[in-house]
Amino acid sequence: MTQWISTDEAAQRLGVKPATVYAYVSRGLLVSRRNPAGRGSLLDRTAVDRLAEGGRRGRRTAQRVHRFRSVTSEVSHSGPDALYYRGHEVSAWSRGKTLEDGIELVLGFRPELSQPPSLRVTALPTEVPLDRRLTGAIVRLAESGWGEERTSSGAAAAVATACPALVDALSATGRPDRSPRLAQRIVANLTGRTATEEESTAVDETLVQLLDHGLTASTTATRAAASARAGIADCLLAGYAALAGHEHGRASERLHPVLRAVAPPDGVRAGFGHFMYAEGDPRADVALAAWGRVPAAAAPLAALAELRAGLPDGGRYEPNIDAALAVATVALDLPATAGTALFVLARTAGLAAHAAEEYAEDLLRWRGRAATRATGGEPG
Repeated sequence: MTQWISTDEAAQRLGVKPATVYAYVSRGLLVSRRNPAGRGSLLDRTAVDRLAEGGRRGRRTAQRVHRFRSVTSEVSHSGPDALYYRGHEVSAWSRGKTLEDGIELVLGFRPELSQPPSLRVTALPTEVPLDRRLTGAIVRLAESGWGEERTSSGAAAAVATACPALVDALSATGRPDRSPRLAQRIVANLTGRTATEEESTAVDETLVQLLDHGLTASTTATRAAASARAGIADCLLAGYAALAGHEHGRASERLHPVLRAVAPPDGVRAGFGHFMYAEGDPRADVALAAWGRVPAAAAPLAALAELRAGLPDGGRYEPNIDAALAVATVALDLPATAGTALFVLARTAGLAAHAAEEYAEDLLRWRGRAATRATGGEPG
């Protein structure tokens, strides 16, 4: 399948200005097509890379190992008011879909809920915090030999297969739920009770919005590990480390106590606005609408609306997907750290998809030599 990239990306890969790319097109060296989004042109990535390599033949392999041109991904991309997974506009596509459907779209493999014994995570100690249980599950799986895959298809398949085991790890009792849908298992494992249909649907629609979001901090960490040819288990752990950041995977935790009315709202800005979406986070629209059909979410949704009313007008102040996670955790009567656990669980599919792409790229291309400048004086 042809991979189409923007003119700017082509220029980065070729090491030239965009005007030079257009010159290559006019000379017949590259073929372009109109961008469906309406701005600029798209070019065949393979042809661009072939042209880039043409002037470099004869160089030693060692000279090519550290070359970094740009990141081109088919996993997801964002427009001014929409997020896309593999060409599908997520807000529209996700309605009525399950988490299993979303994982299959992003990874290319569907999770099978019947797990072989080798992929069952033995009960983690009860003292392992909820937001660390997925990290513990990956370590446990790796101890049994899982996660050494370093090929694109092998890594994607391995993670899709392991997703039910990660859901099992959310159970603090060591007796994970065996309902027929992942969302039902998630609610049951976290709350200790059977999920309602409205709750399961809301969890599905919320987590599907979180499967991927382009080149985030966690994606970059995952790709850097894959570039060094770490196995997929270690790549996920690298991504999880970045997700542990308070400005990334933990963002919903700051809004949670406010929505529970146990902390004052003074100065709270977490959960509102997203720099990528001037008119509001489209992921939040879907997720909050789904939680609007859950009776127990009425109180946190009302608290969120009250907070929003105190902010300026404009999309930059609309609730974002972190707010939807905070609503979810309050509605399910969960601790704030459950929002982080849900974020990490969902984003696992996206991290794995990016690692799978990176395995097909040049080795060690994330080496930052060209961008590094030394400071200070000469050594004495």
